[in-house]
Amino acid sequence: MEIFCFNILPLSEIEKREAFKEAVNTCPICNHRLDFSYETEFMTGKIHEKAACHQCQILIREENFSVQ
Repeated sequence: MEIFCFNILPLSEIEKREAFKEAVNTCPICNHRLDFSYETEFMTGKIHEKAACHQCQILIREENFSVQ
């Protein structure tokens, strides 16, 4: 009878996840951390996300999400 069961990810999977998080949160030009700002529209149920690089002074990404 097995009491404790651990689901441990292989190191390669952890490295892929960390690389994805790094790519989403850093500037592709200078590798500086991105500054995120959010605007919520309660009437339409939308969230507007902007990701900008403070060092490069450019807008990297702009996305809209639906509130679930």
